Amino acid sequence: MKDLIYILLSSFIGSGVAGVLLYFIITKWLGTRIEQSIKHEYDRALEEFKTNLVLEQNELISKRAREISTDSKLLAEFLHDFPPGGQMQRIRNASGRIFDVHITDLLDRLINIWELVDHCFLDTDVNKALDILIAQAQVFANELVTCTFPIPDKPDKYEIPPEWKTQDYENYQKILNMIYAYRDLFVQAYDDFVRIARSKLTITI
Repeated sequence: MKDLIYILLSSFIGSGVAGVLLYFIITKWLGTRIEQSIKHEYDRALEEFKTNLVLEQNELISKRAREISTDSKLLAEFLHDFPPGGQMQRIRNASGRIFDVHITDLLDRLINIWELVDHCFLDTDVNKALDILIAQAQVFANELVTCTFPIPDKPDKYEIPPEWKTQDYENYQKILNMIYAYRDLFVQAYDDFVRIARSKLTITI
């Protein structure tokens, strides 16, 4: 009787140990499969992310290159119309109460052509500098138109009426100083625009 009980008990314990061992093996196997599946999915997602990132970067680089190419051509056109030398240099060095009509012609071309949408730069900073330049050109041009008049025997020249100097010298001097103050702001805006544009764009001039 005791031997039977011992055999049954041993069999029960043995079956329990085998069950636990089997459970451990199955659990370990499932865990490994799940871990491998997760790692595989992670690796796939990571590679897909890297590929998309490279494609996006290449597209951004390509887009920026196209923008620089377009803006560079537009800057070349601007510098052809308004080179640092020539008329701009004469404006920079102007003095006295007589002004050349070519100054207002240059300002009018800048205002009426370069504020049009087809002359906008794609680069935000460059276009902002252009807007400031045009605004300063408008102020300078308005002051010239308001305070200077054609010289009768020199239609290509404008001047502050000489009688203003006799009638009210203080106001005459104030007007003259204001014209040159606006001139200086315009020239500074021109220099800032060219400097910013050249620093941001690749161009052969």
